[in-house]
Amino acid sequence: MECLRWVAAIAAVACLILWTVAGAFAAPAGGVSPQVRRSWQEDFKEIDKAIAQRRASEVTDSAHENPHILDRQAPIWPTDRDPLDVELRRALALLAHLQALPDAPGLAAPAARLRTIRGQAEGLDPATAAGAAARRELYFQARAARRQVALANPLLDFDEILLTTGRPGGAHIQSHFYGRQYGRGRLLAVSDFRAGEPKVRELLKGVKVSGGRYDGRKLAGGRFYTLDLSWDGTELLFDWCACKPPADPGPDSIFNPSHMTPDATYNVFKVNLETGRLVQLTDTMYNDSCPAWLPDGRVVFISDRRGTYVRCHPAGTPEKPYNKRGMHQPCATLHTMKADGSDVIPISWHETSETFPRVANDGRIVYTRWDYIDREFHAGHHIWFCTPDGRDPRAPHGNYPLPHSRMVTYDASGQPQHEPFHDGRPLRPWAEYGIRPIPGSRRFIAVASIHHSSPKGQLVLIDPSVPDDCRMAQVRQVHPGELPHEGWKADRRNMRFPYA
Repeated sequence: MECLRWVAAIAAVACLILWTVAGAFAAPAGGVSPQVRRSWQEDFKEIDKAIAQRRASEVTDSAHENPHILDRQAPIWPTDRDPLDVELRRALALLAHLQALPDAPGLAAPAARLRTIRGQAEGLDPATAAGAAARRELYFQARAARRQVALANPLLDFDEILLTTGRPGGAHIQSHFYGRQYGRGRLLAVSDFRAGEPKVRELLKGVKVSGGRYDGRKLAGGRFYTLDLSWDGTELLFDWCACKPPADPGPDSIFNPSHMTPDATYNVFKVNLETGRLVQLTDTMYNDSCPAWLPDGRVVFISDRRGTYVRCHPAGTPEKPYNKRGMHQPCATLHTMKADGSDVIPISWHETSETFPRVANDGRIVYTRWDYIDREFHAGHHIWFCTPDGRDPRAPHGNYPLPHSRMVTYDASGQPQHEPFHDGRPLRPWAEYGIRPIPGSRRFIAVASIHHSSPKGQLVLIDPSVPDDCRMAQVRQVHPGELPHEGWKADRRNMRFPYA
């Protein structure tokens, strides 16, 4: 149940971040911004479509008991006639869950509002035009009430949220860590986020870099990506790229001088939130990103300075380049350094990409490794662990799943070269990004996605302590429905819960 509380809290924060990134900090009539209401409209359409799909299927009444879904309230139930039924069921379940906690918050106002909405909905027939229209408006009112309940979760016991903005770039597991071409972003702090009008401020407004090449200059424009707060909450690590390709780059890059320069790649910075002192920790022509604090005070990050690159993206020859830029696609792997940026060492000699390192509750580094050599597409982009110095890298699932003799490979057109699996392996996430430990739990939360994508998709929970069955034993979905996949004619015939 504690894990469910954390997932509910994460969902509430994610909803707030959507509000923040959209720039909607005021609360107009109804208590939510136009941007939030638009997101609810998209959710309404998605739920309505799922209900229609379920009606058209042959799913039995017990299908909403899908064991791969974390919360039984998440799927579509046989009794759900329209999105309002779904929203009321979920909102009332969340309300009952929080009210039963020892540290239950005061929820009298949203509870009364939800009871009123339920009473108003009873006399409205969703099969009629007038009834459907009225119930649609009640859906938005119920969403507003559930938002109020979610933001009252006692696990949200902090005053401020730090975040970066900007569109994730790239169409590949590695290319979204290149800073050369993807827009602009901001580093923000949001306070009073449980109130009707959150306050937002630029975290680095007026702050200048101390020392190094940017000494005395502000980080104006450019692109932020990831960040990590120190254990005592006083220092923040982040990566930033100036996004300024040089007019005449010169032959200074082992990959491609058109983008591998210090002003066109990510570098790692650190800011003290108490003193405002901002320092640059790395300053190279390579991409250094995804910094995170280690328990001993060192910093783990990923860097493509080792000179490895994606095997399926060669540069070709000057006469016949692989692409218009004639470039390799560099791969980043795990490195560490001291907190002042010195003593940079690689701790992984993997030949392909490693991304999003963080520290697990047991002190190990948890990260995503792209280990696709001699594997099919849905078996090589999953959770890995290693010690803080890089020893003993291992994958609890997704790496060489049994039986090895039936591995699937694909030709250039996407056709399987062998008989596809019928064991449920393709139903598991094809890639797991942004893996984070859940406080007080052995489980992790991650984004289920694909490797030809930015890190976006569905939230899943991973429990490495459960024996792997090459299927979904260690994975629970937060959101119902089919997980993102890349097609490639993967065998999905034993999907038991397609609309759950």
